[in-house]
Amino acid sequence: MPAGTDLSKLTRLQLLELLKDAVAENERLKKELEETKKQLEDKRIAIDDSESLAEASLRLAGVFVAAQRAIDLYGYNIDLQRAEAEGTEQEAAEEGETAAEPADGADISDAASEEASDR
Repeated sequence: MPAGTDLSKLTRLQLLELLKDAVAENERLKKELEETKKQLEDKRIAIDDSESLAEASLRLAGVFVAAQRAIDLYGYNIDLQRAEAEGTEQEAAEEGETAAEPADGADISDAASEEASDR
């Protein structure tokens, strides 16, 4: 209906139709308002839980979640490197013991040979 229309000249059916449209628009706007209020409340909670507005902005952007994932991945990689280094050191130690045994055995046999020759 144009804004300058005289409502007194409309029929009851036309007036009911206008009322029905107005009620439907009112309901739509109420739903939209409730959704907007909920979104605003969610953001207020995030801000209230934060120590500063900057922290709230970062939290809302998900930066803290990504940073925690990066920290966890870094820790996991450090643990893997340590495990590999310990495995390598252990293998080197075992190889050193294996290589040292024949040398020790040779010293014993050489000492036994020298004792036999002295007799």
